[in-house]
Amino acid sequence: GLVYNGVEKMEEIDLAYLAGFTDAQGCISICKSQGEYTFQFFIGNKESTTINWIYKIFGGNISVRQNGFFLWHTRVHEAISIIQQIHPYLRVKQKQAELALKFSETLQLHGGPKKVLTPEIMVLRENIYRELCRHNQTSNIEEEYGSGTYTDTLNLSYIAGFVDGDGCITPKNNWRQIYITNTNFAIIDWLQSKIGGRTYMRKGWKNPIKALYTLKNESETILKNLQPYFKLKGV
Repeated sequence: GLVYNGVEKMEEIDLAYLAGFTDAQGCISICKSQGEYTFQFFIGNKESTTINWIYKIFGGNISVRQNGFFLWHTRVHEAISIIQQIHPYLRVKQKQAELALKFSETLQLHGGPKKVLTPEIMVLRENIYRELCRHNQTSNIEEEYGSGTYTDTLNLSYIAGFVDGDGCITPKNNWRQIYITNTNFAIIDWLQSKIGGRTYMRKGWKNPIKALYTLKNESETILKNLQPYFKLKGV
């Protein structure tokens, strides 16, 4: 396939899917220890199917935690290239992606020019670190989604990625219900605007959770529309 900044270039439909999965189960962050800043991008799930799909396209590494949780991660250079590709399609983590790309400009990436750690760069890193931490602790959804043009097809692929990452499909009597929970209330509201259903609040382990569930008279139609884009929960 085509190569983008050293990693595989994905089709737009797959970028939308991966953005949905990343919004549901990914993490874009910067860690700080003893004045040193470390950029991190990883995606996890209790099922290995999508994690293996990401690995097949981008390489990297997969680790398995003691609880059976699969975690994909890669080197900074590849991670930045992937974030550049999915950035226009992210909805929850778009600001985090923008800050990660800004942070990458202060790094010496593979094959790039050497960066001199001036006081200005250190101040910039600290400011980006603080802002990224703040965004990871809030539940806002960006109203502008970058340069990507969202068609109905891309929306379906994004939603399939999100449901694969953070949803479940439960068999009922002669129908199946989609159930999605998230601490980001705005993305649940956005999903409801696209697939219908009802929402309610419930107590979470640390923070309140908003849940969305589909209704009997609409659920099978939604699943039929999402079916071509699922990689994990296709039935």
